[in-house]
Amino acid sequence: MEQEHPLAEREITVDVAVVGSGASGLSAAVRARALGLDPLVIDIADRFGGTVPLSSGALWVPDNPVMRAAGVTDSAEAGLRYLEACVGDEGPVTSRKRKAAFVHEGPRLVEFLMKQGVDFQYSDPYPDYFPELPGGHERGRIILPRPFDLRRLGSWSGRVATVPGFTMKLLVNSVREAMDLPFAAVAPQGRRALASVLSRTLWSRARGRSEVSLGQALVAHMLLAAQHLGVRFAPRTALRDLIVENGEVAGVTVSAGGLSRTIRARRGVILAAGGFARNDEMRKRYHPQPSSARWTTVGPHDVGDGIRAAVGVGAATALMDEAVWTPVSVLPDGSVAGTVWERETPYCIMVNGDGDRFCNESANYMEIGQKMYEQDNASCWLIMDNRHRRRYPYGDALPGRTPKEWLRSGYLRKADSLEELARLCGLPRSGCARRWSGSTSWPTRASTRTSDARAAPTTGPEATKGTGRTPTWARCARRRSMRSSSSPATPAPAADC
Repeated sequence: MEQEHPLAEREITVDVAVVGSGASGLSAAVRARALGLDPLVIDIADRFGGTVPLSSGALWVPDNPVMRAAGVTDSAEAGLRYLEACVGDEGPVTSRKRKAAFVHEGPRLVEFLMKQGVDFQYSDPYPDYFPELPGGHERGRIILPRPFDLRRLGSWSGRVATVPGFTMKLLVNSVREAMDLPFAAVAPQGRRALASVLSRTLWSRARGRSEVSLGQALVAHMLLAAQHLGVRFAPRTALRDLIVENGEVAGVTVSAGGLSRTIRARRGVILAAGGFARNDEMRKRYHPQPSSARWTTVGPHDVGDGIRAAVGVGAATALMDEAVWTPVSVLPDGSVAGTVWERETPYCIMVNGDGDRFCNESANYMEIGQKMYEQDNASCWLIMDNRHRRRYPYGDALPGRTPKEWLRSGYLRKADSLEELARLCGLPRSGCARRWSGSTSWPTRASTRTSDARAAPTTGPEATKGTGRTPTWARCARRRSMRSSSSPATPAPAADC
């Protein structure tokens, strides 16, 4: 069977129309095909995966079979207690029934995907973000795909969406390994992680392999499973509207090659087209302000087509004001970079427009993004000293190597005193220097850059994670603790700027 459907006819009929080729869409199509149905996956992009290739590709599933095989004890009941403690009751989308369905059906999904050839590994240790809550797990419930050689996809080896930046192209084997990499210049576990990742990557390239890891690997594994089952795809095909007949969704109208086409679905339509991070109008309507379609690291086609079509036929919505938030920054060339390890490493603090430290910089991205929206303009400064730049990477900039363009453009501002730094950033100088020097033992030189709250790749259960407060002095340890429950919990000092 030819797997790329040409949509040559004005109207075709399938069993299931799947809109979107991310992990959700691919798993739905694979499942439908395994049940003997005829699914068709449509995607506006030429390459598959949506935003998933830009993510870690991690799945958070309590009591999953990969955990069990690794000898890790867990239960669906514990997972449900944890979700109840973390999420609570936020309306119909967070009902206990839905949470129970997730924790009970999640392991079955993982088992099914493994039977289709998707190769997972347990990421140990990577604790739940709130391991101290009822049902929390100190070793973690995260599983990752193993690296995948794209040559296995044959002629479709170039159909997995690519990722920008050097670091995303390294073959990382676990979340813990990724979290240790920033410490390569200062700690043994960082050097071990760097050696493992570089040797794995170089060995793969030397043998002529085209291996990918993390989110790209997850998409590739699922795409191969879809290939083996004969799932058909219609790339470069944009959703226009849902077809409703007799009160039921009967198919979709799409645009392909500038032509309108009708796809009828005997058994149903699955909308797995992501959110609306790239849609300014929808962000203005639903999200807290200020907001901009530039402020995101998701793929370029995350424009809300699925949500728009569903709302157009009367579908219910909830939590439209939320997203998976993360702090990112806009680089001098206009590109957007996420900030993960940059803010989690020692010798830096995040301050708002008044110069006040407002969060635990090592908290999860969701929590920090929400706290940023509690500040004026949803923006902040990341204040770092010269030890931070000497010892830790910032984006693709290696330790000790700061691009001159960052300084010329004003993206990064450097001063010989905290008072001067506050002036350069337009922050109130009275009291800020004393506040900042009280938060961390600063040397005589410091530099800063701005960050804003942005919409980040959505990978389902990661939105439920969080972490508690950690005192600044605890963050200055050479090795960052992965266990938030073991850190002393004291809030940052009160504002005095």
